[in-house]
Amino acid sequence: MESSLESEDLSADLAAPRHIELPSSSRTSTIETKQQLRIVESSEAIRNTLSPELCSSLSISTMNTSKDQTLFLQDVFPFLFSPNVDDLNSDKPVNFNNLDLRLKQTITVPTLSEPQRSSLLEMKKRAEINGILGPSLVRMDHGRSMGYFDFSQDKLDIQGKSNFSTCCANTALTKGKWMYEVLLLSRGIMQLGWTTLSSFVNFTTQEGVGDTENSFAYDGKRIRKWNKGQVEYGEEWNVGDMIGCCIDLDIGTISYFRNGVPLGMAFDNVKTGTGYAYFPAVSLSYEEHIRINFGDRPFCYNIEGYEPIQSYPSDKIHCVEQYLLSVNNILKNLINPVKPNHFYNQISMAHIFDKIGHLMLDPYIIHSLIVPFLTEKCQLPEKRIKFFEALSTFLDDWELEAFVEELFHTVALISYCCVYTNEPTTKIQLLQLAIDMLANSQFSEIIINSPHFGHIFMLFLHFKGPDGSLLSSVVPHAWWPGNDEHKDSFDEATLRIHGAIKQVECMFAKMLDTLISGRHLKKFLAYLNDFINHILSSHVLSNLRNIPIHQQAFMSNLFLAISRSLAENTNHVSNSRVYIKSAYFTTKNNQCDFSDLPRVGGNHSHLKKEYKDYLENLENTEVDDMSHILNNTALLFHLGVYRRLLSADLFCREMTDHAAHLRAVREKIAKCPPEESEVLDDLRQCEAVLEKDTVTTSRMTAWIKTALLSENRMNDIIWMLRTLLRSVDMVEGEALYFMPEFYMMAILNMYRALQECFSQKAFTKHRQAPILFRELAHFFARHICNPMIKSIDVKDHILQSSVIFVNHSPTLQALERLSDDDCNHFMSSIVQNYSKNNYVHLSRMMIRFWKGHGFAFRDPPEYYKKRHEALLPGVLAGTACYMSVYEMEPNPSVKYQNLFSNYLGREDNGATFTNTVFNQLNSCLTEFMNSRKDMKKNQSSYTSLIERSCLMWYDLTIILVRFLEMITALSPHIMVANEDGMGYDPTSEINMERLVQLVIQVISRNQALTMSDDMIITQRFSTIDVLKLNSAITGIFVHLRRNVPHLLDIFIKKLILQPGFDIASFKNFLNAVNIVGSKRNRADFQSITPQEISEVEDVIAQMDNLNRESQVESRQSTIAEEDICPICYDRPISAVFQPCGHSSCRACITMHLYNSKRCFFCKLVIASVEDCNTSSANHPS
Repeated sequence: MESSLESEDLSADLAAPRHIELPSSSRTSTIETKQQLRIVESSEAIRNTLSPELCSSLSISTMNTSKDQTLFLQDVFPFLFSPNVDDLNSDKPVNFNNLDLRLKQTITVPTLSEPQRSSLLEMKKRAEINGILGPSLVRMDHGRSMGYFDFSQDKLDIQGKSNFSTCCANTALTKGKWMYEVLLLSRGIMQLGWTTLSSFVNFTTQEGVGDTENSFAYDGKRIRKWNKGQVEYGEEWNVGDMIGCCIDLDIGTISYFRNGVPLGMAFDNVKTGTGYAYFPAVSLSYEEHIRINFGDRPFCYNIEGYEPIQSYPSDKIHCVEQYLLSVNNILKNLINPVKPNHFYNQISMAHIFDKIGHLMLDPYIIHSLIVPFLTEKCQLPEKRIKFFEALSTFLDDWELEAFVEELFHTVALISYCCVYTNEPTTKIQLLQLAIDMLANSQFSEIIINSPHFGHIFMLFLHFKGPDGSLLSSVVPHAWWPGNDEHKDSFDEATLRIHGAIKQVECMFAKMLDTLISGRHLKKFLAYLNDFINHILSSHVLSNLRNIPIHQQAFMSNLFLAISRSLAENTNHVSNSRVYIKSAYFTTKNNQCDFSDLPRVGGNHSHLKKEYKDYLENLENTEVDDMSHILNNTALLFHLGVYRRLLSADLFCREMTDHAAHLRAVREKIAKCPPEESEVLDDLRQCEAVLEKDTVTTSRMTAWIKTALLSENRMNDIIWMLRTLLRSVDMVEGEALYFMPEFYMMAILNMYRALQECFSQKAFTKHRQAPILFRELAHFFARHICNPMIKSIDVKDHILQSSVIFVNHSPTLQALERLSDDDCNHFMSSIVQNYSKNNYVHLSRMMIRFWKGHGFAFRDPPEYYKKRHEALLPGVLAGTACYMSVYEMEPNPSVKYQNLFSNYLGREDNGATFTNTVFNQLNSCLTEFMNSRKDMKKNQSSYTSLIERSCLMWYDLTIILVRFLEMITALSPHIMVANEDGMGYDPTSEINMERLVQLVIQVISRNQALTMSDDMIITQRFSTIDVLKLNSAITGIFVHLRRNVPHLLDIFIKKLILQPGFDIASFKNFLNAVNIVGSKRNRADFQSITPQEISEVEDVIAQMDNLNRESQVESRQSTIAEEDICPICYDRPISAVFQPCGHSSCRACITMHLYNSKRCFFCKLVIASVEDCNTSSANHPS
């Protein structure tokens, strides 16, 4: 009977729920609202959280005994059944009637209060006891700031917005040992520390913390400590580091910690006592970003003896901790019910959240209790889902919103601070928790709509790499090329890193997949647009080097996550459907979000006016979200990912350089005589430094190659590159003008990153490499020198990338497999656009087709594996990947040689083209000799720019002479005139004359370069090797002898008859190449064949024979003096100019007309040139 009455009472108490009206300001004034709600009796509050169906069902037989209730509650709330509690209430067993009372008696629930509103009396008391002046809720004080900042809502996340901004906390300290932590969200110039109020008033936007007497700071960017002056201190810091700032006001010292590791005592001259109170203070450069923790969350690294400035809520912690144990018990029942007790679970959960709902909004509680509970106790998806459902059911709307926002932010902060381990369990658990929150429809709505979503999301996509001692533990043994020791251990460490990073990257992709595949895609894209616009507004698109590294890292991980997510989600979709629709950037409404970015055809506003009719005729097509996502992903790569890959590749090359220098020093030590002890000591010191640097860079290289240059990253880039190539290929007609310029740049940068930064073996053997090379070949064939592309930078970038493309055998073969139309278009574009601005790149490309067929133009493999960088004319310094022609792997292309020969044979193409080559060659020779003179004049003080300039002009000279060798071999009749042959062309006479002058010029300058006063050049630069130029000239003679021997006779005769020609010097010139090749004593001439040596000997013998014949035959001119050409004084007059009537030989006037249309003598415009008899010629006076 007693149990029946209890059941009736409970049913009556829970029946007829009375709704509580929340105040309109509840979402902004959470604490006041919760205080109002606590006025309501707990039973009413519980009743209002339950559904009417549940309330009406509570009278059924499942709740008909008090004994059942007691057994259930004993399992859920074990702390209610401890001996002490049972003694107090032994006469009344615990059931749902007295549960609320028993919970209140057992655990005291702290009331809500606002620590900001501490009374003056309370603050005075705290100052006397603890030495703390200020409110108990410690924040950065906007009122005590110099310069401009962006503050978060809680005033703990701040970013500098002026030159050098300074801000203090709202609390000062007078005694005791205190600390606060600073999480670095950027890694630039910042001064973190402490200051007095008297020092603060002297701060400016140029001087901040540490620049005055009673202010002290540490700057890890410059590795300095500051107190009126600077002294070297500490270590260089990185993004994601946690800096502990500690002050001991009992003895007057300040110390700093980096990720819990002490940096040593920074200052021991801190004045203390009456009149001295120190505020936490920071000074930040523009855009530098930090988050400060004064104690509102648990410290990442607790320092023994130091206390947080803001005290932690111990009473709240104890209360929530007990109730979370009960929540865990209920969740176990819900996912694996032993008996049908669903109603009991719901009522118990309602009681729990009624007690601790308001406490769960505290960041400290969330950080220290809720997150561990979710990651450790609620790892099962079913259990976590039930917990989220309980939160949605039993928390008020405003409570749920505040809790979800704070929880998501806390998970992001903890994830951001996670340090790399080979088993990244914590990182993965946190990312999975975030994914589960985003998968919950109610939670994701709150998260996405939060004004802080963008900043919080960036924290998740951060994976802090190891450094220092942690790096040594991750990679115990270093290895580098040439050092076989520890190779196996190094490889094992690399595999472990790869496994850990792969897990984290999969979670990144899973998080992005949750965002872009759900109903919040539009909002995520809006966030992405805002982020990119922020980058674009802060940096000039043409100069992206100043984008901070942490933003590059975020863009790199975001690019990875999006591309991998899209690749996995579109595997079932035909590739032809995954591309950016041209309507995305050509519609009237211009759905491209970055309309102010340059387009392929120029400025967008100009294009809209120029092609107004074209745009009007387009249909208003709504573009799918895929185009939007792909567009932004390509822009992410262009803005940040490419720079990050280049930096990673550069660091790996530094390791190779360190290893090479270490090897060289050890060789010197081995050769150094023992008696030279001082030299040995210096070498050993140098060895120790280099070995330390090599070991450090080797370990970091293991991380970089696995984290940034892995095969998985290569897959992501290849997928995105093919998608962009498909997008560009689908654009037709005038739509190409409107395509964003960065599409082209992203394609080129992706290809160059794959070719230069990643493993060449892995790239060329990639399963998609053949298809990718074919698509790239089609892209270059279509767009090299495309007149529709207006940007000079884009044109130049395409040319540079084309040079790299033809430098490698697999890509060159793909270019050869193009259709005949594409091949002809490619070759025509190269030759037709061979001009002053493009000749460098185009010459290098053409020589690539020739190398391997030229004389002594086949180098051993160890030679072309080297890589050098140099300035190229018209190219921004540092952006050109430059490889000497003698460092390219020989792989000649017969197909493109034939196409080139066919082009030269059409109309007057050969004459025009060879004239341009000769002009450029003369210019390069002149520039080279001028650079050499500058070096001779200033042998002790010339700059590296002059050195590189000298190298560059010499290399270009070799390229152009090799070009002439190629033309001579493929189309000899263009280079050497045969007056007795059919179809005589005076252009050939001109080219032969210029070729003769080139040979004489090279021979004379060859002698100058081998003189003693020029030895500084050949000693300093091994690449300035006269034999390279000599072999190119020799090749012209050899190829004439192979293909058209009779033309070689004509050419040699012409050469012998020149006044400045010395046959003995020329024979020495040829013999020098021949002797070097026969002795094989030069690494770069090891590939000269015996046949080539024999051919050089035959040329020398042929020259001797022709020379003897010329001496026997009297060279007495039968031409009257008045009939000799007044220009060259060698050939008879054969042409007269109209209308002026002046005359010269046909060769001289033809050559002159290539460069000018005016008469040599009277400067009148020449209308026509006619053949004439010498007797009727008008000779100039």
